[in-house]
Amino acid sequence: NNWVKNYWIDRISEYGLSAADVMRTYIEFVSENISQIVAPTKKVLWSGGGVHNDFFMETIKSKRIYASVPDSMIIDFKEAILIAYAGYLRMNRKANFVASATGASRDTIGGAVYLP
Repeated sequence: NNWVKNYWIDRISEYGLSAADVMRTYIEFVSENISQIVAPTKKVLWSGGGVHNDFFMETIKSKRIYASVPDSMIIDFKEAILIAYAGYLRMNRKANFVASATGASRDTIGGAVYLP
């Protein structure tokens, strides 16, 4: 992500820290910021590569953030699952782009169907 590169990596590189210290600092920074946004009473479904990092997840939990982690199949293949679901919705003429997620003024059906 560009923000991480432009505002984190470039700046922290100036301190000459070891890779381990940089990663530890970054994990603390991210988990602390998440804890400022997510109330302890909220449940968060975690996915993505960071979920496989036990130290990161333990740090998240130490901030009193509820961490519900799905099966590794969902973590690793969620994008493919979501694309397949969007295709399923499209084939059934149901909205697959929803305003609440996209910021659009209304839900829409996106994509095209090409049959042999």
